[in-house]
Amino acid sequence: LEAGRPVVPVGTTAVRTLESLYWLAVQLEEGASGGSGAGGASAGDGTLELGQWDAYQMQRELGDTGGGLIQPAEALRRLCARASRRGETEVRGTTRLCIAPGYRFKLCDGLITNFHQPDSTLLLLVGALVGPERMREAYRHAVEQRYRFLSYGDSCLFFNAGSRLES
Repeated sequence: LEAGRPVVPVGTTAVRTLESLYWLAVQLEEGASGGSGAGGASAGDGTLELGQWDAYQMQRELGDTGGGLIQPAEALRRLCARASRRGETEVRGTTRLCIAPGYRFKLCDGLITNFHQPDSTLLLLVGALVGPERMREAYRHAVEQRYRFLSYGDSCLFFNAGSRLES
């Protein structure tokens, strides 16, 4: 991250995981409660938790330039440091993060994924990443060219419409 190399995960699950890690670190910061109802970022056993809309709430509360938002590399360092202090070798948590249009990506510059079923939440994630019009264009092209959809279908490389790679 610090070297400025793009982060392009393979699959929507990887995108949700990386973005959730960022927001879990922000949630651990003082003053960022999120909306999970778990008293911040962790349950009673210390497991990190991110609710479906917590990232959106933190974004509203803290803003892009607010004191609570940290750089992505720093967020991951803080999660690793937390695990180390606890004598753990991994970061554990749960997420219900729903990435939909309007979401502002913090870690992911792109995505390699297959073509998803219409009206799925996975399409919401792709639409959030590239914008609804670019997504429609890509899917229109895929249909016209008879690409295969779903798990054993063709894949596509999408770039984040708001990424530094798009400038």
